[in-house]
Amino acid sequence: MQEVAVGKIVKAQGLLGELKVFSYFDDTKTFCVLKNIRLAREKDYRLIEKVRVQGDFAYIKLEGVNDRLQADTCKYQELFITREELAKAFGTDELVLEQDVIGYIVICDGKSIGKIIEIENFGAGDILTIEGEEKTLMVPLIDDLVEETDTNNKQVFVNSKRFNEMAVSQDED
Repeated sequence: MQEVAVGKIVKAQGLLGELKVFSYFDDTKTFCVLKNIRLAREKDYRLIEKVRVQGDFAYIKLEGVNDRLQADTCKYQELFITREELAKAFGTDELVLEQDVIGYIVICDGKSIGKIIEIENFGAGDILTIEGEEKTLMVPLIDDLVEETDTNNKQVFVNSKRFNEMAVSQDED
């Protein structure tokens, strides 16, 4: 069973065991459809009893965490869910995460550009790093860049116009 990190507890909130969680989701409201979650230092999943969202933070109430002292013991832990639950949350059977495409070949206009070697986020959005035969390219992972992801052949097809507008060579000085 594969798991995905979905957030990190930053502090206890209030007196009744609520936890303030920094969300790793682009849309923090995704926490509202999750059912079970596992804390990093635990092996069993806990039921999510209640969720409210404010900006980049979700405030969650977990089964068995009923007061401030119990909530304080959860601080700074990452939260995990199964890939299956995440797929259900997004209403899909096949879920492709950013980390899954590391090693995929990028295809632009029918030609191989190179292999995805890294996805980084410097604060403004995700950046794909693509290692080509002659140079290494970086391109922001914007909504209309990726046209298709072929998981069987480990390929990512990109919109050539957007790719050519946005890609920069990492090797140029």
